[in-house]
Amino acid sequence: MSTVERNPYAPPKADVGSGIASGGSFSPLLRAALWASPLLTLGAWLSQWLWRFPPRSVGASLTAKALLVGALFASISALCADYRLVRTRASRTVEGYVLAGVNTILLLVLLLVVGIAARS
Repeated sequence: MSTVERNPYAPPKADVGSGIASGGSFSPLLRAALWASPLLTLGAWLSQWLWRFPPRSVGASLTAKALLVGALFASISALCADYRLVRTRASRTVEGYVLAGVNTILLLVLLLVVGIAARS
């Protein structure tokens, strides 16, 4: 007989390396969002810069909307990724840190632009 009693309400113990060995850092949907948002934002900015749309044209309106959607998408996915990095050990990979960092920088730039726009 064992002298150590097991708590019946404790969660089952898993292998120490099972979370890391499973290979999943972020869910596929979150990973796609983390890749798509900077690419969308960068693509919209580059298209505006390369084609130099006039200020009130349809092209300028579309690129402004794409920039906004990309930045909002980046901010939401950055918050989800940062939460996953803090809470899940398997998410702490180089790719996870880079994707979360790039999207967090986009979130901070969005907050800066909104703050500047609100002041003027």
